[in-house]
Amino acid sequence: MPTLGEKYLGAWQETSTRIQARDQVLSWFITLASLLIGASFSNFAPTAAGIVLGYASLATALLTSHHDLIIGYLGDYQNELYVFAKEHQNDSTPEWFSKHNFDRVLYARRLRDWAQLFIIGPAGITGLWLAWQSPTVWSTCPRRLIFYESVSCFVTSIFLIILTNLRRQRIWQHWTI
Repeated sequence: MPTLGEKYLGAWQETSTRIQARDQVLSWFITLASLLIGASFSNFAPTAAGIVLGYASLATALLTSHHDLIIGYLGDYQNELYVFAKEHQNDSTPEWFSKHNFDRVLYARRLRDWAQLFIIGPAGITGLWLAWQSPTVWSTCPRRLIFYESVSCFVTSIFLIILTNLRRQRIWQHWTI
């Protein structure tokens, strides 16, 4: 049976891995958006290529949201382990995932959410605007449908980033430290 320390370290390793994965997802979105928008402006690709950014923004928001919430739940689990250990060992060691320290972490995560909005927002709007200008988008009903689906994915991604921030705040608010 693993000790409390081993459980805590296991959760910490999972948290670290998820932080890296979350940041990679956003980096991939930035790369894709830069390529598609740059290609659209250079006439290297059809301007309708930007239609992909609505879907990509939703995928990015879903993946980063998933990682953020799991990171929050892992932090909650670590908090429970710490509280249990503290109650049974009378150890007054400061804890990183305490409310005292986590205020700063929550503030930094909120700033990252704003940064994500300012990355996904302009990229999605630019890509969809370029697609809107393309006559090929309006040539058939399925292409129009794909465009509108992409727009709805983009709007959903913005909503999801905001919702994740609110859900993360609720996870943090019930901590007992």
